[in-house]
Amino acid sequence: MKLPLSENNIDGKVDVGKMYRKALKAAKPDKTQKQVIELLGRERNVDTLRAVCELIPAKKFESYKPNALVERARWRVGRLDKACEGVFDAGRVNILEIGCGRGEMLSALMERYDARCVGLDPVESLFINNRKDAPELYDAMMIKGFAEEIPFCEANFDLVLGYNSMEHFTDPRQVVDESHRVLKPGGAMYFWFGPPFNGPYGPHLQNRLGLPYVHHLFAPEVVAEYLGVSGDPYKGKNGWSTQRFRQLFTQDPRVVCTYYREEYVWDHLWLVKALPDEFAELTPPELVIRAIEVTCVKDGLRAREQFVAKRRAMVGIDLSAGIVDTQDGRTTNAVLGNAANRFGIKLNNSNDPRKGDYTRYSLTIPTTPGEAKQLSLRVHNSYRNEKYPGRIAWTLKINSKDCHTEDISADGAANELAVAIDAGADLVELELRLDALRNCEPWSWGDASKVWIDQVKLTPVQA
Repeated sequence: MKLPLSENNIDGKVDVGKMYRKALKAAKPDKTQKQVIELLGRERNVDTLRAVCELIPAKKFESYKPNALVERARWRVGRLDKACEGVFDAGRVNILEIGCGRGEMLSALMERYDARCVGLDPVESLFINNRKDAPELYDAMMIKGFAEEIPFCEANFDLVLGYNSMEHFTDPRQVVDESHRVLKPGGAMYFWFGPPFNGPYGPHLQNRLGLPYVHHLFAPEVVAEYLGVSGDPYKGKNGWSTQRFRQLFTQDPRVVCTYYREEYVWDHLWLVKALPDEFAELTPPELVIRAIEVTCVKDGLRAREQFVAKRRAMVGIDLSAGIVDTQDGRTTNAVLGNAANRFGIKLNNSNDPRKGDYTRYSLTIPTTPGEAKQLSLRVHNSYRNEKYPGRIAWTLKINSKDCHTEDISADGAANELAVAIDAGADLVELELRLDALRNCEPWSWGDASKVWIDQVKLTPVQA
């Protein structure tokens, strides 16, 4: 049966127990699952486990091909606008990713936001040191180190984030302590990870063992023998429960949990229903947990609200009301950031731009006729490489007139522009367009294919 994911269930808005009871009542084993239940009634040795695993094959992991990892990272980054509301309203931000691996998340963050990104990982061999080895990734700083001992000074980052890592850290509390230390006041820590250990696939063995809840049904030594490993078969998983993670993120007086979401999976309850005594000590959220997504703000919600309010007070015109279009109508990858005071666009085919590809941002600004005004704004692109002129350019138009055109390769400095608006105008039509001028080389154009607009203000001109 299909049941919803839980949004912010920590505040009691969602009754997980009620959903669990509904799903448990409806759970019915199929023919194969009945055979599994029968096998589990025998002595639970390695032979029994082998027989069970023949009936329930291991699952295939998500693709780890480079392009698949990049697309997955882009999708994850797209959630940050909601989960980390306000962080990106502050203009350019400093971001630290713990457990960065090859750097796909760092690349996606740099692609979508105006951000300085640093990655931290204990496995240095994962780092991409040569751009030619991974042309699909942006360059980012990556440092060898541990999340429990972050090698940066206090109050250095606006955002610390980690994906699929919190369940692996030996001491998650120390990771939160270190994240708090390196965050600026009002900064946020964001984690999305799972499943916690008690969930159906908490040991993270589903690519080798198809049986859910194997860690609750078989002794560790039996699982180790089946896997052909010595020692703890769950090495690398910290064993933390869902409840323990909840307490970590929601009961720390130094932070306020501003976003909390648990994901649940319901299709393994046939096993819980058949063997209730095996799971009697576990609560419903523990048995159906798949992932946790959480944001905590340093020094409390008030600091963040004051910070965001200060930035929004500087906004002259709400840029989030603009419209984006592209040569093929697809805009998912064309928008870098959609904030009130800052908007970024990129070519949606930034890995292989073709002549005629474009992304256009349009905004209609109402104004009162009767007095002359000045529209001031800033447009910038951080790329500069004089070896590659004539590939990509951006153009700013005001009321259909070209105001400024610039080749992306020419200058990485911001352009402060001002345009006189006639006293009789009741609307100002602003357009920022990014164009591929020719078929470009088939590599990731990164910063070369994006441009930002901000500090847009319409002010009266004194006579």
